[in-house]
Amino acid sequence: MKNFLLFLCASLFSSIPPLAAQTDRHAGLMRNYDVKHYSLDLEISNTSPKISGNVTILADVVSAKLDTFIVELINTTSAINYTYMIVDSVKINQTIHVFRHTNDLIIVPLINPVNQGTLFAAQVFYHGLATIFDYQRLYDGTIVSNTGIQVVENQKQSFSMSESRGAKVWWPCKQDLTDKADSVTFYITTDSINKSGSNGILKSTQYLPNKKVRYKWETKYPIDYYLISFVVGPYKEYTTYAPLTSSNDSVKIQSLLNLNSPHYQRNLKGIEVTKRLIKVFSDLLGDYPFKNEKYGYCVVDTPLDGMENQTMTTINSNAFDTIPSSFSFYSPSWVIAHELAHSWFGDNVTCKTWNDIWINEGFATYMEYVSLQKLHLDDLAKEWMTASHQIAQLYRGSVYVTDINDDQEIFDFGLTYKKGAIILHTLRYEINNDTIFFKGIKDYLIKYAHSVASGADFQKVMEITTGSDLTDFFNQWYYGEAYPVFNVIWNQSKDTLTIISNQTTDSCKR
Repeated sequence: MKNFLLFLCASLFSSIPPLAAQTDRHAGLMRNYDVKHYSLDLEISNTSPKISGNVTILADVVSAKLDTFIVELINTTSAINYTYMIVDSVKINQTIHVFRHTNDLIIVPLINPVNQGTLFAAQVFYHGLATIFDYQRLYDGTIVSNTGIQVVENQKQSFSMSESRGAKVWWPCKQDLTDKADSVTFYITTDSINKSGSNGILKSTQYLPNKKVRYKWETKYPIDYYLISFVVGPYKEYTTYAPLTSSNDSVKIQSLLNLNSPHYQRNLKGIEVTKRLIKVFSDLLGDYPFKNEKYGYCVVDTPLDGMENQTMTTINSNAFDTIPSSFSFYSPSWVIAHELAHSWFGDNVTCKTWNDIWINEGFATYMEYVSLQKLHLDDLAKEWMTASHQIAQLYRGSVYVTDINDDQEIFDFGLTYKKGAIILHTLRYEINNDTIFFKGIKDYLIKYAHSVASGADFQKVMEITTGSDLTDFFNQWYYGEAYPVFNVIWNQSKDTLTIISNQTTDSCKR
């Protein structure tokens, strides 16, 4: 997630136990099936976080036999805004089954166990209040946020936010990074004055009685659970196209903007810059990974910076900036470049576990710097890198996340984002050949396209591409903590130059 302010501190979402905290038996049972397709059919308001409808999960049994179906959906939790989901009924292959809904799990004993290699469909009908959003200002103006559905009252917008494990706040799903759904269909029913945004292509718009409208969105690309998203509100749609230089093809850019926003004209300029960046990234990394569908923006007016929901980034209208004029601790990112870069790093190739969130965030952060270089904004690029080093030095610990139950560690601004980017910059200079460096990244993206990867996977690809053993580099920079400190003393006497360099390691821990 790319709200650099939101995740400087811990998430308040501690009341929702992650998959790792559930019993081994329940986690094991969810691993007994592989999700093929999600179909969400939901009624969503732009003025309330209430939600209702049904979700169908088409899955393939990968164990010897599946006798119990389990999926995640929050039941109740105590939070600033009371949140609950009530399951009305569950069908397995069109037959109603008894179920238990407890500890954020729907547990369904199957009347007829399903054999390995067999597809089955589980349909969950439910309703509830899907919000654990709360913005709270802490010390230094830091903002802490949670996930779920947020309603922006003055703009009459509602939108979802699911990273890292908040998808189950608003829809029943399997929150396993390694199990990307092959495709998703999302039916959104809302008031007819609203437009909706979601993943993939808008396939149809059906006007219904009682001043309702039903949108059908569909994506055919593999997608992780936390990247499935929506936005609903009285938006103005703006569509344009970005050419791809590797072919005569182009990428559709479809955005939902606030016509009455004071940032509307700047947002239009941001879309034009996005078109240039798509060319920059496609030249370096290979064509935009979802070019058969779209890229786009859903603009929201909240403290959120941005979230890289696949094919349609959710972004704050104020953060939707063409090029920030300066980079500092309080203006640390170029959100347009960062979120677009996630299309390659995070959406296309997703971290295999939350330990390796660097695969998403460190890479997307570094592409901010690369973008400035490639657009020949060298002074801003130098300023960006200087500020990043200054910020990273304020944080202690390893870029590799050890506690995947702690969102504060997962989204550590100085480590995951800034030091993560600096690692790539250091590796680039270690290789000392930009052609080889970017070829290695491209090889990595090809190998793990529309799948998941770890830091170790990236290391192996770079070793093959460069012909170098990078074990020491990754042990020091990725898995290790702190950073090197150099003390250099020099003296010149006539034609003799003496240099004494002492290297120590900053030993402070997280």
